[in-house]
Amino acid sequence: MPSYKLTYFNVRARAEVTRILFAYAGIPYEDVRTGGEDWQKNLKPKTPFGQLPVLEIDGEIISQSQAIAGYVAEVAGLNGSTPLERARVNVVVESVVDSFNKLTKAHFEKDEETKAKLTKEFSEYLPKYFAQLENLLVKWNTEFFAGSKITRADITLFHFFDTVRHAKLGEGKELFEGKAPKLEALVFRVEQEPKILEWLKSRPESKF
Repeated sequence: MPSYKLTYFNVRARAEVTRILFAYAGIPYEDVRTGGEDWQKNLKPKTPFGQLPVLEIDGEIISQSQAIAGYVAEVAGLNGSTPLERARVNVVVESVVDSFNKLTKAHFEKDEETKAKLTKEFSEYLPKYFAQLENLLVKWNTEFFAGSKITRADITLFHFFDTVRHAKLGEGKELFEGKAPKLEALVFRVEQEPKILEWLKSRPESKF
């Protein structure tokens, strides 16, 4: 098996899906967390685009969070089993990326008036987005987004839910408002998977 070294800051954000994928698949890796002078002077010049995360695979560096998560999911067999399933995985992942952009824009806005406006807009957007995901599960008639087993799509959606919850924009089941039962069940099944739950309980604390 190749050796893996994942490097990111001491936050969840753009590396957490990959960390959960590693945990769920039981694939050993080195979880390197950097910051400050070490990042600016030592590591940043060595990255392809001056950004993190990066995944080092037997010495070769892969950058970009979705490329990294996609690679690990492929290695672990968590990217869907057919071309259609893989397409469904990508549909969900890309929708989550769009939603994360809305969340981070509101969360990191410094102007208080603008922040309040963006937070309100996101709070109004969230139940609509969850309803759209619920409709996909109903239409596809699946337990998870790509069939009967967990894939990268389900883990990516769980991480989004967990981030929203952590940002205190809602607590647990309240986020679903009782209107997305299949999605709610999916998220809590992912959270209760033993290897995922073990990671969630043992991972370092972080703000985001």
